Amino acid sequence: MTRMNIHERTMPCLLALFVAVFLLGAPLAAQAGVGEEGYPLPDIGTDQIRGEGRIDDIRMEEQEVVISDSLYRFLPETEYYTSTMGGGSIHLFLPGKSAGYIVNPQGEILKIWLLE
Repeated sequence: MTRMNIHERTMPCLLALFVAVFLLGAPLAAQAGVGEEGYPLPDIGTDQIRGEGRIDDIRMEEQEVVISDSLYRFLPETEYYTSTMGGGSIHLFLPGKSAGYIVNPQGEILKIWLLE
């Protein structure tokens, strides 16, 4: 009977542990960007801000929106969401409606969704 040294026994165990952690952690990583209510969360490790409020005014020509007395700008890559349709359009966001949003430090909206 041959004896295995410590390295021959340790490597397969470490490999199996790595695979188990990877497979168990994959579903958690996929859900990291969505909150309890199903709306997006800011990226981890950034200074993005998540907020919500009532739309006071929306200025399509200037690509601006006022939410709870704060002015924000839309970007060409701003993502729009609704609770019923998933992806949305800027034209669904009207004064008086409630919205959630994620902005960067420059006051630019990265993601916005209607709260119904």
